[in-house]
Amino acid sequence: LTSLPRSSRIAAKKAKQDTAPSSLPAPPRGASASLKGGLVKLASTAAEYLGDAARSGWAVTSLTRADDGSYTARITSAGGERTVTAKTVVVAAPSGPASSILAPLAPAAQRLSEVTSPPVFAVTLSYPSSALDPARPCSAGGELEGFGVLVPRSESLNSLGFQFISSMFPDRRPAGEEVLLSYFGGAQNPRAAEMA
Repeated sequence: LTSLPRSSRIAAKKAKQDTAPSSLPAPPRGASASLKGGLVKLASTAAEYLGDAARSGWAVTSLTRADDGSYTARITSAGGERTVTAKTVVVAAPSGPASSILAPLAPAAQRLSEVTSPPVFAVTLSYPSSALDPARPCSAGGELEGFGVLVPRSESLNSLGFQFISSMFPDRRPAGEEVLLSYFGGAQNPRAAEMA
């Protein structure tokens, strides 16, 4: 094994010592974290910040780069086809569409099309807290407790597992209800998309 250069070790030690700004609450060790109101807040806050400049429902069909380094995206929308020019572009898309957009600019991006992304679906379930047996595991005082459960294939259930949302994120739990997120699909069950 080769050791890290001294400068890298110093930088790593400093990064470890750095703490989050005091304005940010420190999550409990090992806890899950999310945005208040869910991850949709990331998109909605960005849209609010951008105002009229934010667009949704637009599909990028091609991306080119000019000699001055700027990018031009050809876009289709309900209003027809148009182009948008920008200094910087962030591609946040599944591997297939990202490959077709980026390959003309970077031929190596064609390999992105080889990445398989089995579909995974999340279904939200809600039950009255009174429906839980307080004597059973994962239940404390009639409420779900813990992160969730994984379901082994040997159980012959379609679900991959359940997250106990009401335990992980209590602010998303309606009073008197227990909220779970059940996952279906994945590499072992790619036909989950056909479930009705």
